[in-house]
Amino acid sequence: MRTRTATPAGPAAAGAAAARPAPDGARTGPPPGRAELAARQRAGWDPLLEWLAARHGAALRVGEGISFIEQPAEALAALEHWEPEALHAAVEQVAAALELKMGKVAQPLRVAVVGAAASPGIDVTLQLVGRDACLHRIDKAAALIQARAEQN
Repeated sequence: MRTRTATPAGPAAAGAAAARPAPDGARTGPPPGRAELAARQRAGWDPLLEWLAARHGAALRVGEGISFIEQPAEALAALEHWEPEALHAAVEQVAAALELKMGKVAQPLRVAVVGAAASPGIDVTLQLVGRDACLHRIDKAAALIQARAEQN
């Protein structure tokens, strides 16, 4: 004989069940909407933009598509030669892997490294700033963004 487990009925119950996290920590239910994603991005980027404005007088305009991406730091740290060709290839590979145009990866990287939205090509900029300084500045930007996200 089969037994049935009683479950709440109705749309509200279905929505509550979908919102519950899975035992392995994976999110169940619908993905976050645009408003939630935009709020998350603002929470992460606003502190960096405010810091850049206060510290360097950078007046950046925020547009759609700017997001913090950790992969460039990992790709750059793995480079054996800190030369423009290798740097360009690393940024290009990250963009391709993320299915983004190169500018969507290079621009946030540029802001993290030089504190400005304009600079020479990202490969030349990274070489001129130097390996250690670049990696330090990227880590510092990531920490700032993470700290701000945790505050919200």
